[in-house]
Amino acid sequence: MRVLFDAKLLPVFLAHALGASGLGGQTVDDADAEVSGAEVELTPCPAGQLGGPLGIETFLCGSYRVFEDRDAMTGRTIDLKITVVPAIAGDSAPGAPVFALAGGPGEAAHNVMAGAYLTIGPDAMRNRDLVAVDIRGTGGSNPLDCPPLGPEDRVQSWLYYILPFDEAARCAEALADRADLTQYTTARAADDVDEVREALGYDRFVLWGGSYGTLLGQEIIRRHEPSVEAAVLLAIAPPGLHAPMGFARSLETTRERLIADCAGDERCSEAFPTFADDFEAVLAAAREAPVEAVVTSPINGEDEPVSLEYGDFVMGIRFVLYNAASAASMPGWIASARDGDHRPLMQAVANAVYGIRQILHYGLFLSMRCSEDLPFVDVEAERRDAAGTMLGTYRMDRELENCTVWPRAPLYEGRHDAVESDVPVLLLSGSEDPVTPPAYGDRVAATLPNALHVVFENRGHGFFDPAGLTCLRNIAGQFLAGLSPVDTACAAELERLPFRVAGG
Repeated sequence: MRVLFDAKLLPVFLAHALGASGLGGQTVDDADAEVSGAEVELTPCPAGQLGGPLGIETFLCGSYRVFEDRDAMTGRTIDLKITVVPAIAGDSAPGAPVFALAGGPGEAAHNVMAGAYLTIGPDAMRNRDLVAVDIRGTGGSNPLDCPPLGPEDRVQSWLYYILPFDEAARCAEALADRADLTQYTTARAADDVDEVREALGYDRFVLWGGSYGTLLGQEIIRRHEPSVEAAVLLAIAPPGLHAPMGFARSLETTRERLIADCAGDERCSEAFPTFADDFEAVLAAAREAPVEAVVTSPINGEDEPVSLEYGDFVMGIRFVLYNAASAASMPGWIASARDGDHRPLMQAVANAVYGIRQILHYGLFLSMRCSEDLPFVDVEAERRDAAGTMLGTYRMDRELENCTVWPRAPLYEGRHDAVESDVPVLLLSGSEDPVTPPAYGDRVAATLPNALHVVFENRGHGFFDPAGLTCLRNIAGQFLAGLSPVDTACAAELERLPFRVAGG
């Protein structure tokens, strides 16, 4: 790896989440554009771009140019943004680098570097570089953004996780001028990442991915197995999932377990003895009329009235339930909504959905979803499975509609097959995950003979609370150190985060 950097600038411990940078990216339309050679030059990232929240003064930044059409190897190119944190121990007995793979699809990899570091832990990372390659369509790699139809300074404009049809149609038309949207697939991204690995001079790498990043990680293993030393995958999505199939039922299971846990908890059941009935009443009212409330804007801190139709309201609840800490407040928020005060719940929804909209590049999300998942959904089977659930087929129906205006890429045969490999893989699931339940991890592990699947009790789509993180780091550290057997007892012993009952 060609590095121009003073290693004394990295006496670090990554303690906070990494903020997005504004480096941007570019495409080059010149058919004769030159692509990168065998080396990547890394230099300190521009001041203010990275580092403040992490206590790091300087990261290393660079780019690597690839053809948008990897089959033709001509025409438009993409400069892939690369961010590197060199190993604290420098060149002393270097281990394979950790490549961070982000969720979504549509999140930039540099956003999840802190999560990767905290999962694996500072001891295991002393001799490993940490690398993020923003995959094509995200972050600094020709980001495919879809601005809202409404004013961008209003929360209401951002409250829709699944884009309204008019917004999706406008975005597809706008992006067509600078991107062939059929070239933004998981397979293309997997090949890009492995090519960057080679260009950086690494023989092999360790993959760390969460949510969609687990799907990308599996695709890298499928296509570039000799390059992969090991993988740590959190909130596992199987290749043949065909999202959003199963999402409505998984959300319902999470809701049922939350209700049961409240009923079994003395403090929660005493404070909210009618939680189950209250939840149903709030949903019934939302079916009859839009849910309205005044929330404090996460954009400018001002109060703003917002309104959500039933489907988007339930989608918002789904994202609130991603996190065990916010799920612990749900009984109180539902009780307030039952009494006519929707502000606490809608504030949580606004914060969650707005936050997701800010980090996801929806053009990339739609390019992948409309090519890799929605065309293969068994619509009638999903209608049967979703019957009686609070989400129903709302999400599937809206995504299918959006895909009618989005270009669809052809997929290679076998893209949805389970990945078969002897690569050591650590699979991590949350027992209360409304998106990627433990059954998905079992499904992936079935064809990976060297996989270890660990279920974190009482945790959702991620487990970075203090107790969960300590356990996570211990297990990942043992796994990457090659210890056998790995002591996973702490994951089964995690208690549910206490329900919040004071003040509703």
